[in-house]
Amino acid sequence: MVTEFDAVRHWSRTWHQNADRPAKPRLIRDISSDERYADPGLPLMQVRGDGTSVLLQDGDQLFLRGLGTTPQGERPFFGLLDLRTLKTPLVSQRHQQFEYPFAVLDVLTRRF
Repeated sequence: MVTEFDAVRHWSRTWHQNADRPAKPRLIRDISSDERYADPGLPLMQVRGDGTSVLLQDGDQLFLRGLGTTPQGERPFFGLLDLRTLKTPLVSQRHQQFEYPFAVLDVLTRRF
C-alpha cells in the first residue's frame, strides 16, 4: 500500500498493489483528511518475528480499525476491506463502549 497526502487540499489517497501479482495499482481510498463520518478506517499492522511490519490480512480480507465518528460521538470500530471488491463490511462496533481496537487476538473468530 502507498498513501499520498496533499496538505494544501487536506486530501489522502491510498493505492494497493500485490507484489506477487504485479499490475496497475488500485485506488482503494480517496478521501478528505477532514472527513470523519465516512472514514473507512486504517489498516491494522502485524509485527513479524524478524521485526518487520506487514498488513494484517486473512486471504483477500484486510483488517481495518477506525474512530467511527457519529453525531453521538466516536464509536471505534473494527472492519475488513475485501481487496477483490473493495467493500468494507463492519465486523464490530460497540455502541456503548469507547475502546479503540488495538490488535486482533484471533483472526479466525475476528476477536480483538
